Amino acid sequence: MSTDTQAESEMPATSEVSLSNALQNEGRTLMVVGGLLAVLGFGALLFPLLSSLSVGLFFGAALAVAGFAHVAHAFSAPGWKGALGEIALAVVFLVAGLVMLVNPVLTLATLTLLIVSYFAVEGVVLLYFAWSLRSERGWVWSAVSGALSLALAGLLFVGLPATAAWALGLLFGVNLLATGLSMIVVGNGARTTDVASSPSVTRPDTGD
Repeated sequence: MSTDTQAESEMPATSEVSLSNALQNEGRTLMVVGGLLAVLGFGALLFPLLSSLSVGLFFGAALAVAGFAHVAHAFSAPGWKGALGEIALAVVFLVAGLVMLVNPVLTLATLTLLIVSYFAVEGVVLLYFAWSLRSERGWVWSAVSGALSLALAGLLFVGLPATAAWALGLLFGVNLLATGLSMIVVGNGARTTDVASSPSVTRPDTGD
């Protein structure tokens, strides 16, 4: 009877220890991955042209792979119309992918124009929201963010084609660095919280 009671008292403590170890390992994994992303982001900031070319080549390769996937799917498409549609998509993806791979300068210019368009649209939307919510608290921050997005879009557009050499890599590096640092903070916070909240495991009294 005493043995069963001792086993039952040890089971919750063992489960809590296992959960604690799992949370600590998860936090450690987040910190390691975040550190790697932060290092890659810092490297992208140091070499924006190289990172821009890498991103452009990655997009080109991804489009080419998608084109071949549409070619393979054309053989299993229902009816000749479905097969024709898959082949048309394959041609579009393959041409776009090959152009990106063969002419990286054009790729960087095209992607930079897409970035400019994104910032311009984002700026207009944020300014519209700020105007619509001008009676609410905090609307100024939305207006400032929208104005900054429009200013960034204008600077990138005016600086073309020179900005195409570094804009994509710089933004990619900033994104990687911010993501990596946030993962480090979250992982460290998870480990610290887990250690602080972990109950101390004491050996049950056996009555000896």
